[in-house]
Amino acid sequence: MNKCMLIGRLTKTPELRATQTGKQVCSFTIATNRINNEECDFINCVVWDKQAENLCKYQVKGSLIGVIGQLRQETYNDTKGNKRTSYVVLCSEIEYLQSSTKKEENPFKEMNTKVESDIGQSIEITDQDLPF
Repeated sequence: MNKCMLIGRLTKTPELRATQTGKQVCSFTIATNRINNEECDFINCVVWDKQAENLCKYQVKGSLIGVIGQLRQETYNDTKGNKRTSYVVLCSEIEYLQSSTKKEENPFKEMNTKVESDIGQSIEITDQDLPF
């Protein structure tokens, strides 16, 4: 059985593309928290056809979504000719877990932007510091 279920936030606003045959596709990345909530993973995903169109139409950077799909391994050669492997989730279902409007200015507005460092000093985090 090959089934992945993930919940995460879009790292950038999704963009719709079309293949040479006119089939719609959207590649996107979601940031998912690990169990300890101290680290996150960035998972590449692909969705096709009407779901790709809807994702691009209704979701923006920072939107919380859930995806269900199959994990696929892809191999390719990098610019130096070395063989590389990457993984992507081929999405069969996408759930929008947060109501959002396409023109939402800052989806992280309600987040606390003051964080204490390891030595107890406060540091400021801006939108530019976020990886997504």
